[in-house]
Amino acid sequence: MNRNKYKILVLTDLKNNSKETIEYAISIAKEIDGALELLCVKKPLDFITTDNPLSAMRNVSDEFIKTAQKAKNIINSITTNNFFPVKNNIAFGNVKNEIDKHIQLTNPDFIIIGKKQKKFLNITEDNVTTFVLKKYNDCIFTANKTTIPEIYAVLNSKKKTGQIAS
Repeated sequence: MNRNKYKILVLTDLKNNSKETIEYAISIAKEIDGALELLCVKKPLDFITTDNPLSAMRNVSDEFIKTAQKAKNIINSITTNNFFPVKNNIAFGNVKNEIDKHIQLTNPDFIIIGKKQKKFLNITEDNVTTFVLKKYNDCIFTANKTTIPEIYAVLNSKKKTGQIAS
């Protein structure tokens, strides 16, 4: 299986640091000639407020449109002068399961996640970052902490072991 570009997956919730994370991912993708894919997973319980199935479907549709528009606006604000294609995926459901399914399906060369926000007291924390770090340890990069030479080193070691097709 030959391909020209590295597949880069960006996991984001489109909240606090998402613009910086996407900006970082675009700069990395440009540097290493990578194809960039954005994944945003949302829990339906966060925006479905009614028991009526038709109203729930309308809420899902509205949330999908809002999320897609927000992602598009963030990407357009970053790439105003020089266009860079970003594939945008939005999923609803159990966040960890949806991320796991998407990673298994797309098999990215590496994953970029945003910096985790420190919270004073968060009892109901999702631990999505922890889940992704435990499950896919060898191909995770944290936005603004990983340098381009470190990414090249990981990609070269993956090429040597045959995990990435040249």
